Amino acid sequence: MTRLTRSIIASLLSLSFLMIPAPPAKACAPDLAFAILINGNHPDLPLKLFAGGNLGIVQPGWAKSYLVVAYRQLSGKPLSKLEQESVLRLWHDRINGGSRFDSDLYHDPKDDFLALRCKAIGDNPKNTPDVSWKMDSYVYENSIGGSAFNLAKDTLASILKKYPAKSPQVREWVKAQDGLFGIGTAKTIVPAPLTTSTDPLLQEARIYQMAAGNFYAKKFDKAASLFQTLADKISSNLSKIASYMVLRSKSNQILRGDGTGDADAVSAELQKAAHAATKTSEREQILDLARPISYLNLSAPDVIKMLAEKVCNGTSDRFGSDIGDLTFLLDGNAPLCGLNVQGPATSSSDESDKKPAPDFSGVHDLADFVCNVQRSNYMLWDEADKKKQREEGLKAAKHAREMWAKTKSPVWLVAALSGFGLRLHDDQELYRAALNTPDSSPAYLTCRFYVIDSLIAQGKRDEARKLLKPILSATNVPPSSRNLFSSQMAAASETLSEYLKYSVLNPPEILDSSNDLVSRKFAAMEASNVFQTDTPGLDTASAKDLSRNAPLSTWMQFAQSQSPTSKFKPIIVRTAWTRAQVLQRPDLAAKLENDLASSNPTLAAAVNKIKSAPAGPAKQFAVACLVLRNYGMSPYLLGGAERHADLIGVFDYYNNNFWLPLPVKETKPEDSESYYAYNDTVGFVGDNEIRDKMTGYSSPGVNRLLSEAERKAAAAELLLMIKNHPSRFFGQTVLDWAKTHPKDPDVPEMLYRVVKLPKWTQVTPVGSEFSKKAYFALHKGYPGNPWTKKAVCYY
Repeated sequence: MTRLTRSIIASLLSLSFLMIPAPPAKACAPDLAFAILINGNHPDLPLKLFAGGNLGIVQPGWAKSYLVVAYRQLSGKPLSKLEQESVLRLWHDRINGGSRFDSDLYHDPKDDFLALRCKAIGDNPKNTPDVSWKMDSYVYENSIGGSAFNLAKDTLASILKKYPAKSPQVREWVKAQDGLFGIGTAKTIVPAPLTTSTDPLLQEARIYQMAAGNFYAKKFDKAASLFQTLADKISSNLSKIASYMVLRSKSNQILRGDGTGDADAVSAELQKAAHAATKTSEREQILDLARPISYLNLSAPDVIKMLAEKVCNGTSDRFGSDIGDLTFLLDGNAPLCGLNVQGPATSSSDESDKKPAPDFSGVHDLADFVCNVQRSNYMLWDEADKKKQREEGLKAAKHAREMWAKTKSPVWLVAALSGFGLRLHDDQELYRAALNTPDSSPAYLTCRFYVIDSLIAQGKRDEARKLLKPILSATNVPPSSRNLFSSQMAAASETLSEYLKYSVLNPPEILDSSNDLVSRKFAAMEASNVFQTDTPGLDTASAKDLSRNAPLSTWMQFAQSQSPTSKFKPIIVRTAWTRAQVLQRPDLAAKLENDLASSNPTLAAAVNKIKSAPAGPAKQFAVACLVLRNYGMSPYLLGGAERHADLIGVFDYYNNNFWLPLPVKETKPEDSESYYAYNDTVGFVGDNEIRDKMTGYSSPGVNRLLSEAERKAAAAELLLMIKNHPSRFFGQTVLDWAKTHPKDPDVPEMLYRVVKLPKWTQVTPVGSEFSKKAYFALHKGYPGNPWTKKAVCYY
């Protein structure tokens, strides 16, 4: 076996069953939650529904493993139950390695082991993070996975049941294990054997440590011998795992060792062990050791062809892992394997270093489809790069169209529809094929989306709505697909009520950070048998459009049209109520008070105070108290996850606590006074084409459905919102009340909040004027008051 071949095997091995990704890199920007309205990286959760055949609208931004499964489904070959379970394990492993989850659902096995180690040796827990950090590189380089830490934790726990913490026996085991996990060493330290008179529990644990040390040191023959010693002890708790490690050591001796060993004999032994396994997951683990041996002396295209045929024909006995290996190569990772092919473009600034990704389109139809359909989003600033991307996209679209003309298959129909190029109505043959795709086809929703997109582009709203109604009445449409169809319905709507209804989208997920692949709720969402969504919201363009152009009458209609169970009701009622107050329409605000209290329980007590207060200054002050005490109150809607998904009343440290009036003329965010106060948190919605379509659906917005009188009212209200700057509107109310009711116990707190308003949003001349007035009123009228002490300056 050549060194190059062994290199590709090593890379595929690490991908197939070790699954130890590098920790996600942290960007300089803060981690802020944002809503995913259209899942452009993976299908909607739970993934079991996608594996079962509910594809929804196929997204070009999905990872290749999802597109492989889409290909199978579109080819008319649904996944078997075993295949579904197998590919789910692949997806879960990959996702689990690249995201954070609820602490009560997921624990990092390394952290669990280190916590027990700390107790066992009596170390200070404050030292544990530093220990964890220093061992990360060693752990990654030696592909030490969660199972290794779990086993170490369980072994230590069993020793602690017999020997007390800090005892010599416990310390000796921990010292040996430190040498295996890179704690205090950059090189694996194989521990010495114990005397034969040692307690059998400690003796077996030491043998396993010695075997593991030889394994990490790549002395696989020695490791196999030691593991076999434990495997033969049927009564040992380590016998089962040792049996597996014998097989793994022998496989690695062929693939990663010095080239010695009988590949055919090891392969036969692995196949025999796999056949004897009683659990599917255990059988696949063993087959993961055997499959790479079949790659010996094969080129990357040969391996791709072999794997593609197994995946497509349903003959794979390790379906998920075969997809893992296949997509690893299709992703252009061949250079890492030592293959003599070109790799993907690098991030180097040296143009001579950039090489094109390998072209595997001619190897197999599956590889051609996946590489043709998938598109990744990059922030392209250079016009030359943008032009190149467009040219490559058009080339791919042309190829997909040619393949569909040749095959007339649903696979290439979907590829042709999702490619760059003209709107669908410019290709009547393709349009008719998409229109006539039956609802029983897995390509149906993708075809319908592009057909409806074409109708909307032609101004044929009636025809678009006719096609959309049965889709939106169905209960099994994936949330991302439903949001796309809802956006289309909003664009095709003929009435204001219909437009408002379908502008509200249900995010399939809200992520805590751009470094995460999935929601923290991943485990619970995956355990469900139906699609899951998070707090509803609008896309950025629609939210800004309504905030700027909708009159108060529209906001009232929007708020009052929500059902009692609507998750969007607390948001829109709160927003409409605040807007009515700022627009000096307390009569309309009063109509929303009951809904405000019932849908926002934390505001109920404050609402009751408003209702019981006499009309005039007392009621106005009660309104000011409610708004100023509850961070997040605003007369504007924000796109996606409002205020980084903070609950109402929770302070936002990025100044997204209240609002600044929108200017008469909309400006670019970076030039706007309200840049920080109007901070939308909507994640990317897929590839550029899908994102552009979403932007188009929100234009021209609500204006086309308003009467001339309503548009004039909205324009006048925009000016009044500017005049009633929150610092002036509520600040003057508080200052006036302080003069007439200086002994009101709420006055010092409200003065303090007026002082802080510019700090909590953004400093403006109006905000500074009232911050200064409130500051001096507070310090003059209430010296020594706790709120006064907190107001150390004005802004």
